[in-house]
Amino acid sequence: EVIETPDGYSLQLRSDFHDLVQTMIPVELGVGALRTLAAIALNSPILQSDLINLRGSGVYQHVPELVELGFIRKRRDSDSRSYSLQVTPKFHQYFQIEQLPQILSNSQKEEQLELELKGVGG
Repeated sequence: EVIETPDGYSLQLRSDFHDLVQTMIPVELGVGALRTLAAIALNSPILQSDLINLRGSGVYQHVPELVELGFIRKRRDSDSRSYSLQVTPKFHQYFQIEQLPQILSNSQKEEQLELELKGVGG
């Protein structure tokens, strides 16, 4: 749609189509966010504090991005002061992953999932 702004006119996507475009356009995830997403998927649910111990302080930037994209859900854990993180149905739908591998070690699973996520997402 074309809208008038204080600076002139602007061409923008109508709000009715935002969700449709989000599902059609591939998500650009950096390597760090991709690895964080893989760690969450393999350990889901996982406390954010445990994820920080596993992945480092970059988690503080990755988690909000992954929540905004709809790939993970963040909820206050009733047993601790941390948040519980888990993947959403959108994660499974977008990356077309129904079941995560169970036989491999955690580091092998993280590497394999990271490769799968790269192949589908970008």
